[in-house]
Amino acid sequence: MAPRGLQVLAAIFNERAPMLLPDFLRQYRPTFPLGHSNPNDVYGYLQLSFMKLNYVPMMAFIDRGGTIRAQYTGDSPFLKDNQAANIKAALEPLLKEGETAKKRAATK
Repeated sequence: MAPRGLQVLAAIFNERAPMLLPDFLRQYRPTFPLGHSNPNDVYGYLQLSFMKLNYVPMMAFIDRGGTIRAQYTGDSPFLKDNQAANIKAALEPLLKEGETAKKRAATK
């Protein structure tokens, strides 16, 4: 979906993330950018409460304008049942918005 504008990013945000990241990258060789962040920054950006138990992985769908359009934590049925189909269904509207915007810009 990259040709349609999809960019996948990942962040490890536990306390030992800076130390664990190099081995994780060597072992799994992700095909997308992966970095680490401070848990406070992640929870703040996703507007999650530290008072609630939030399970990983966490997934956020962010549009081209930087707005979080949907987000899920690891205990969500979205990430458990039919995960690939759920992700594709969440991405399609966002990718179509980008394609529509490109077509409008090209006709101007």
